[in-house]
Amino acid sequence: MSSLSDRTMTEPVAWGPGCLAWSFMSGPDLTVKSERMMPPASEELHVHDRARQFFFVLAGHARLTFGGRAVELVEQQGLEVPPGTPHRIEAVGSATLDFLVVSAPAADNDRRSA
Repeated sequence: MSSLSDRTMTEPVAWGPGCLAWSFMSGPDLTVKSERMMPPASEELHVHDRARQFFFVLAGHARLTFGGRAVELVEQQGLEVPPGTPHRIEAVGSATLDFLVVSAPAADNDRRSA
């Protein structure tokens, strides 16, 4: 059954200093999360063996490092990260970074340090 979801309907989870995540969908085959990072927050370089991810910037400015290169993303831009690719996202500039991350299959138990 389909259901409406937004940030007011779920509690945020802190996953690092200045970082929050709201889970909109969470199943074994697909997760959709809305995340917020306060600059200069960044995540650790890591890899997912099975999960393919798509990062889409809603507001702010991100640097997505993956496969040995860095790509700058601004509002309304997104990028896919294939399984097995070391990656990390970081908030750059002075504005809060808000983005969606879609993972298929779910990435929660499929993460290891790169």
